[in-house]
Amino acid sequence: WTDAFALRAHFRRLIHLRHDLPGLRSREWTPLAVEPASHVFAYLRPATGGASPILFVLNFSAEAIETSLDRADIGPALGGTAAWTDAFNEASVAVGGGARLTIAMPPWAIRLLVPDNGGKADAGMPGHPGMVRAEP
Repeated sequence: WTDAFALRAHFRRLIHLRHDLPGLRSREWTPLAVEPASHVFAYLRPATGGASPILFVLNFSAEAIETSLDRADIGPALGGTAAWTDAFNEASVAVGGGARLTIAMPPWAIRLLVPDNGGKADAGMPGHPGMVRAEP
């Protein structure tokens, strides 16, 4: 296979994510209500095989968007989560208290948010500051 578009490393990383996160192998998912709904889609993949659920947020816009979703929609297992790891971008994200999560989404971005597993992700990665905060 000639890697003319330099996608080999990207696909290798996606394969590793699927291996490391059992929720990515699940066929179950629940769409979530987000605002603004016109350019953002969010869904939850349930915990599988003892692993954590995964919260997906996707921005289908050429503009940076701040989106929000209700903590009650992501369920009691994740609703009180204070620290998240964005597995796709390899960044830690801090979340405080409040009824809604607000997530800053760069253009054409995806976030695979899992409950923080003890800070394995590097919080200081350039270009990936903590992007989730709670609204009162």
